This record gives sequence, C-alpha cells and structure tokens, in this order.
Amino acid sequence: MFDEKIYKIIKIKNHLDNKKRILERIQKYRYSYDQDDGEGFISNTDWDCELKFNWYDFSFSQDDKKYLSESISGAITRCWFNQYYPLSNSTHGFHDHDGSDLVFIYYLELEDFNLRTILVNPKDNTQIIPNVIEGDLLCFPSNVLHSSPKNNTNTRKTIISFNLNFFNDAV
Repeated sequence: MFDEKIYKIIKIKNHLDNKKRILERIQKYRYSYDQDDGEGFISNTDWDCELKFNWYDFSFSQDDKKYLSESISGAITRCWFNQYYPLSNSTHGFHDHDGSDLVFIYYLELEDFNLRTILVNPKDNTQIIPNVIEGDLLCFPSNVLHSSPKNNTNTRKTIISFNLNFFNDAV
C-alpha cells in the first residue's frame, strides 16, 4: 500500500460538497483541547468531548467509501475533527496513535501549505512533509510520529481524522 513512502495520499472526489456540509456541522462544537504533555493546544475539536459524531460516515460519499473499502479493509475505531484557528498558535505536538493500525487525515480546510502535517520517518528519524492539498486524505501507519505545526497564519486548518484497525479472523 505504501510502496517506498511511509504514507499514501488519496484524492476525495466530492470534497467541495463535503467541506460545506462538514463545516456547517462543526459550527455546533466549541471544545478546545490541551495536549496532556503541554506540547499542543487545539482550537476546536471533539476528540475528548461528550458529543460524539460519526464523521467518517458523514464525510465521504458512497463512491469514496467504495474506493476506500477496496483499498483497505478493517474497522474504524475512532473518528474526530480538529480545527486550528488563524493566528492562534494552536498546534498538536508529535504523537502516534498507539492501539490502531492506520491513521487517516482528511484535509477539509488547508489554504496554507505551512500547516501540512509533519511525519517522522521511523527508519531514520527524518521529518517528512507530505505534499497534501485541501481535499486529500493522508494515510500512514499508526506508529509514525506526526505533528500539526503552530498556526500563525491568517487561515484556519480543519481536519477529520480516523483510526483503522485490521482484524484477523483466523482461528
């Protein structure tokens, strides 16, 4: 799936329709999140709030879901949104997603390329910035450290993220 890279970029067909619908839904939320280790602050998220919503089912068209299910199979174990407000210094420090197999990040709003996710290559600890644009879905193994840079720009970054686990049905 990943070839020589540690990530894969998938183009989402119905991005503009998705963007409008999802942003309207996200407007109902106002929950900030301080990362436990003090390495980050997310302006608006539903990561740790009581109002949970299934962003995966809401975000993708049937065509996109069909393509994704043909490319990967497994169970979505957690799904959330993060927003990084303009000039807020909001960020998400380096972390991984222990307990899952793959991480997906759907770039709902990404006007400034300086806000692209930073990955750390586990082979040599070099930093990699995938060439994603708004409307892309980034996929990488869950043990890859990654971070969202501080938002000191005049634009907002909004992502939908979800974890996927593979299950072995063999007895």
